Amino acid sequence: MENVRAVVALSWALGGALTCVAASQAFDPLAFVRAELAKGSLVVRVPKGQYDVAPEGDAYLHLKGVSGVTVDFGGSLLRGTRQATMLRLEDCSDVTVANLAIDYPYDLPFTQGVIERRGPDGEWDVRIAEGYPDPANGRWRWPVQAYGGRTHELVNPMRYRDGLKVARVGERLWRVTGGGNRTGTVGDIAVWSMPGPGAHAVYATGCARCRFADVTVYATPGSNAFREMRGAGGNTYLRCRVEPCPAGLDARARALPRLRSGNHDAFNSRAMGKGPVYDGCVARNHCDDDVNINGGYWMVCAVEGARVRAITSDLYADAFVAGPVQVMLPDGTVPEACPEVTSFREAAPPALPELAMLKARGLMPLLADAIHHAWTFAFADAGHGLVPGAVFVPQNAGGNGWMIRNCRFGPNRARALILNASHGLVENCVFDHTESQAVRASASYPWLEGGCCRDVTVRGCTFLDCDCYFGANLGNGRLLPVASHRDVTVEDNRFKGRSRLIVHGCKGLAMRGNTFECAPSVAVDLKNVEQVPPMRQCRPPRDVQTSGLDGRSGKR
Repeated sequence: MENVRAVVALSWALGGALTCVAASQAFDPLAFVRAELAKGSLVVRVPKGQYDVAPEGDAYLHLKGVSGVTVDFGGSLLRGTRQATMLRLEDCSDVTVANLAIDYPYDLPFTQGVIERRGPDGEWDVRIAEGYPDPANGRWRWPVQAYGGRTHELVNPMRYRDGLKVARVGERLWRVTGGGNRTGTVGDIAVWSMPGPGAHAVYATGCARCRFADVTVYATPGSNAFREMRGAGGNTYLRCRVEPCPAGLDARARALPRLRSGNHDAFNSRAMGKGPVYDGCVARNHCDDDVNINGGYWMVCAVEGARVRAITSDLYADAFVAGPVQVMLPDGTVPEACPEVTSFREAAPPALPELAMLKARGLMPLLADAIHHAWTFAFADAGHGLVPGAVFVPQNAGGNGWMIRNCRFGPNRARALILNASHGLVENCVFDHTESQAVRASASYPWLEGGCCRDVTVRGCTFLDCDCYFGANLGNGRLLPVASHRDVTVEDNRFKGRSRLIVHGCKGLAMRGNTFECAPSVAVDLKNVEQVPPMRQCRPPRDVQTSGLDGRSGKR
């Protein structure tokens, strides 16, 4: 350990001039962090280096019950030797992790190859490029994508469903058939996922007021780059990035540059007491959403006075917090009042008729088959207004109070922001050709992800060929009624190219100072909307404080 301390001291004495500690040296940065924390160090500084690291169990570095410490990796690159969570924070508070890049170059969660032949029915014969996985067992996973061979820009965001198959037909040769979108031609580069554990690169569970500063993820171990789940929340992500690994940093020689970063969402926040702050972050070339903030919906099966039986997906089965809940009735109406849950307990598992009711309401098939828990909720009084088929989301575990500012999102396969939480601000962001909506505030019955937005502002953003949408995914083409989203402000934004503003189901919509390049007849689509008179002014912004490692702070 004395040698390790000497290396650290030398590195920081030189102001970071010791730019690389070879991976072959005996120094293990993660063991060093664990040892320093065990001694009671409040600030741990790792010498800058490119390190090959190995996990302990299901995570490389697992911090549990840690409070008030800073771990600064000094700009290091950690290369995981197999797919597992690189950094797991569990029941931590006021922890800062900074100046770190994460990659999995030896066990990539995806593969790439060149389309050598396109058949008459849109099938591709893909030759896997040297340096990318070519599993002999022929296993593969969704999604399949295609990038332009010359431009390296996304030309097919998702080849999916409609009998999609990917089969190994020879050494380093695969055939892709089926799929609703079969765009892609000879010379384009096909990319698809490889089976793996579906872990997250950075995972915070049960945490409060933690900060991740200048953390970059070049590849994920199968799932999200950054995931937070349960806990008091209020976590901050400052200048964090999700993007493909530059060739100069890749530990493996590859015939093609890596075109994908993460396999699923870049930043994912679920069932948090207070929502996150994303400040100065970047996400691009991953194959799902950039940001997803939500709480779990519970669907009502039976009502008996003040007692309600409800079921949810396994993901949220232990994430409920007592207090007020936002209700959505079966027609999409969201009552203004939030009834209060005083207590709850697990009940008998869902019965077959209850599961049948769920499936009949249009839940995603995989989700409908992953529901094994039911609970009984006691409300403060019987005037809660709930009926079978209604859903409710706890406001103390719904991710409310979030902020997203100074970020750049896209290009990527799906949405930039999925915002199913309230009391939030999107400010000074750029949305660059996301394949679906740039901003999607859409309480989702099919995914049991809630709820509707209240007191949300989108201000000073640039939309490049992508939409800003407030509505809901109720299934069967149903629109939200007026009393759903409430008090939404969209102001001083620039809608470039084909970008539009779409609001369906909102009471208290304020619009001003926005500019559009799209034709006026389609630039703004309002349905079931009650607008605020133009003379009404915005409410004063809430105070939100964040600060960087350099001591700078921003306050509204």
